[in-house]
Amino acid sequence: MRAGLIAAPDLVAAAPRRAAPGRGGRSVRAYLVALVLTLLLPAWAVATLAAFRLAEARRQAVAAEGVEMARAVAAATEREIGALHASLVALSTSPALAAGDLAQFHRQASTLAAAIGAEVMLTAADGRQLVNTALPFGRPLPRATWADGLDQGVAAAPDTLVSEVFRAPVGGRATIAVSLPVRLRGGEGEPDGASDLLSIGADAVRFWSQALRQVALPPGWSAAVHDRRGTILARQPDPERFVGQPVHPDALAAIRAAPEDVPAGWGVGTASRDDRPLYVAWQRLSAAPWTALVEVPEAAVDGTMRRSVISVTAGGAVIVFGLSLGLAAWGTRRIARPLALLERAAAAVGRGEVPGPGPATGLRELDAVAIALAAAAAERREREAEGAALAARLDSVLESTTDAVVMVDADWRIGYANGRARRLLGRDGSGPTPGVARGLLGASLWDALRPDPGDPFEAAFRRAMRERLPQGVCGYHPRLGLWLSADAFPGGGGGLTLFFRDVSAAKVAEAALRESEARLKAVLEHVPVGVLLAEAAAGRLLLANRRAAEILGERPGASRMAGLGAAAPAAGGAAEAAWQAYDSRGCRLSAEELPLARTLASGAHAQDELRLLRPDGSTVWIRAWSAPIRDATGRLTGAVVAFADIGAEREAAEALRRQVAAEAAARRAALTAAEALAASEERFRRFAEASPDGLWIGDPEGGRVEYVSPAFERIWGLSRAALAAEPGRWLERVHPDDRERAAAAQRRAAAGAAPAIDSEYRVLLPDDGGIAERDDGAPEDDAPDRGPDGMRLRWVRDILFPIRDAAGRVVRVGRLVRDVTPRKRWEERQAMLMGELNHRVKNTLATVQSLARQTARGKTGEGGAAPDAAAPSSGGRELERFLADFQARLLALSRAHDLLTARTWRGATLGEVVTAALAPWRSAEAAGAASARIVEEGPVLWLAPRQALGLALGLHELATNAAKHGALSRRGGIVTLRWEALEACGDDGARTAQETGRPAGLACLTWRERGGPEVRPPTRSGFGKRLLERGLAGELGRDASVTLRYDPPGFEAIIRFRAAPQGATAASEGSA
Repeated sequence: MRAGLIAAPDLVAAAPRRAAPGRGGRSVRAYLVALVLTLLLPAWAVATLAAFRLAEARRQAVAAEGVEMARAVAAATEREIGALHASLVALSTSPALAAGDLAQFHRQASTLAAAIGAEVMLTAADGRQLVNTALPFGRPLPRATWADGLDQGVAAAPDTLVSEVFRAPVGGRATIAVSLPVRLRGGEGEPDGASDLLSIGADAVRFWSQALRQVALPPGWSAAVHDRRGTILARQPDPERFVGQPVHPDALAAIRAAPEDVPAGWGVGTASRDDRPLYVAWQRLSAAPWTALVEVPEAAVDGTMRRSVISVTAGGAVIVFGLSLGLAAWGTRRIARPLALLERAAAAVGRGEVPGPGPATGLRELDAVAIALAAAAAERREREAEGAALAARLDSVLESTTDAVVMVDADWRIGYANGRARRLLGRDGSGPTPGVARGLLGASLWDALRPDPGDPFEAAFRRAMRERLPQGVCGYHPRLGLWLSADAFPGGGGGLTLFFRDVSAAKVAEAALRESEARLKAVLEHVPVGVLLAEAAAGRLLLANRRAAEILGERPGASRMAGLGAAAPAAGGAAEAAWQAYDSRGCRLSAEELPLARTLASGAHAQDELRLLRPDGSTVWIRAWSAPIRDATGRLTGAVVAFADIGAEREAAEALRRQVAAEAAARRAALTAAEALAASEERFRRFAEASPDGLWIGDPEGGRVEYVSPAFERIWGLSRAALAAEPGRWLERVHPDDRERAAAAQRRAAAGAAPAIDSEYRVLLPDDGGIAERDDGAPEDDAPDRGPDGMRLRWVRDILFPIRDAAGRVVRVGRLVRDVTPRKRWEERQAMLMGELNHRVKNTLATVQSLARQTARGKTGEGGAAPDAAAPSSGGRELERFLADFQARLLALSRAHDLLTARTWRGATLGEVVTAALAPWRSAEAAGAASARIVEEGPVLWLAPRQALGLALGLHELATNAAKHGALSRRGGIVTLRWEALEACGDDGARTAQETGRPAGLACLTWRERGGPEVRPPTRSGFGKRLLERGLAGELGRDASVTLRYDPPGFEAIIRFRAAPQGATAASEGSA
């Protein structure tokens, strides 16, 4: 076989000579220096920036710690203020203080002062100290000048007053006072409504500064609290030195420059009182106009930055410039000189000479180039001899290759075909055809290939021939019955070199692979975790399932794999913009730190939990597992990562953490509440034991007693132990006639029927049970009342009140019991006195009535002749009419007296007065007489005794007039009697006191008649009109008025008056 069939004659040709390069370029030394600087300067800059960022982060952490310490100082101070305020509130409820018993109050305040280590002071509004626990009661006390500069608490505690630092009037210690306004008995007479001050003065060093020790400050730090004037109230450390001194102006200016609504801040570049540079963190208190300060030394904030930046900058400069200079010196000796020798050897080769290898330079590359130049000349001489051997070897290769190789010329004549080509083209669909194979050389390619019309192989080969470009095609050849893959390459002489490969087995494998991939894809599309597959070489993404797209927000492409952990440097920027990963601490992770990238880099399994920021801005928590993929030889070919959405799991864990924290806070709050409850119970117990009233608390069913005060034994005649053992024994002491009422009150309280249930009943005590006392505390002088079996009878007032839990259920019932026997006796005596007085008034009225009747009889018999009974004279009829009217007015007055006597002359309601005054007409209406209906309506209004008497007479006159001349004189007539508050009525349509021009608090009673005769104004003023217009207004009191209207449809009277307070007596009528 000739070599020309497989290799062109010009395959090996001499290389043309090139001119020697010029010498105007830069030296190797300059390039080495530039290379070193290019490599080291970015690293130096990055190191400097990293040191600066680290120092800045440390500085921000110190600032945050300072602000947190300021909050802790403020919280510790507010707790002390709150504790002192609570003590003041509790002490302000002292009965001794309310009663003005300053000696007793001094003893109580001294107990509190000893407990908290402070002084309790009571100061009058004019600055006089009334009580100071630092001195025994009764000692002269200096004036409290410090009370003039009190500051009012802020919105969180508006009733709290705090002072500035002052020297205590007693003892001279630096003191700060927390005050609460109180009012002593008789305080109403003070000018301008000024209040007294109840104060607790605490040592600024031993109390207020000691409270700051609760905050654990780092070494070198200090904490202080100052008031709104800038005066230091407390400090740690060295409180003795700084308390009372002003805050440094720089720190105070930084705080005051912040808006009022900013509660905390961080001051930069201030100084301390001893002019040390420092930083200040501050927090405004919510309970007082004070500010908490934490002073941080300047070295703790800026020292780290200076040390880091200086060390990195100076050290980097020395390293960079030192290496540059050293490399320049080394390059001159080791590289530049050998390059000059190599340049001379290359010139000799260019001239066709064979230079020697020369001396070794120590640089492998330069020595190799020198040897290569020396061998190049000898090698060029040997090439021609090797041409034939090369052709033989190439022919051997073509015969041994797995491809069928065919070479054709420009006329599509076959010039060469290897053994596989001859066997391939010498067959048909049923097998080989040896005759065709033997005549293949020189034949047309189309005769041997026998393509069908539109055959892809023919189209690809003709395109390669026409365009002189390589072409590839793969398809099924029906005549050969095989799947073929063919490649056409343009060759010398205008022909083509064709390579045919039988890929039938590969196509079957590909079909099986596609089926397997389809099954795998179906599985991956329905698994509940996201799956990504990447190749090891470039980190290119090969597969991503549907769940991965759902979790990641979109289906990732190969250009974004850097964001998911694969090593794709060219796509890193776009991928990091698409997905950003953060660990559980919130630190952003680089692409190399993600599980997939770690597995591709190390070939080991990786697992992590991270928060992923998706392209749409949303975040998702995922748990990722990555595993390597290796081939049969163990070489790493790729990696697979599976990840699941664990957002719900993280939320549940976070919810559990918050719940645990809330329960811990609740436990702490419960402990605090328990301590407060214990203190409250102790105060309650002291109050109950000192009270003269009996107090006991038990369950709603009355089967258990939780607490009984000592006064119970005095009132009930039973020991507390006996009541605890038998809780129902108290009911046995109740009078038999009153037991059901007492038990019913117990049941109503247990049911929560009312906030308080007040009842009075009798109890029976043995002669040795209880000690009867009067309300003023002195023993009674009268002989005790006796009940059945000769037992002593006492009256008690029992007030029951339900005690509810947070859900509103009644869990306990409390009782307050007082012995009211003396009051009952006084009431009996008063009732007896009032009855006797009423009896005497009635006798007097009867006497007046009898005298009037006798006088009238005498008048009718004057003139010496008896009057004619059948035809009485006009004078006799006038006297009889006078007598009837006078008697009716006396009876109306008597009924009013009866009503007031039943009320013990403490007044009566307007409805009761109306009922009593109109009783005769009501009885006539009930008996079916020819009278009209009387309609009454109105709220409960109270009348003083004088108002009740006057209004009873006025209503009597109105009813008498209506019966004679008005609506009551006809069957169809109606009298409407309505009373209301002035705000809801008025003769001019007004509805408020401002609109009517009358004083507020008045009542309005309207008498309106309808259905009677036509009304005409009277021509003269009779007794009834004068009584209503003149007398009634005076009896009803201040601001009272009576208006009479004679409208034709019906008479109308409007009476306005000021209602009396309930229970008003004759002594209080002057204000009615």
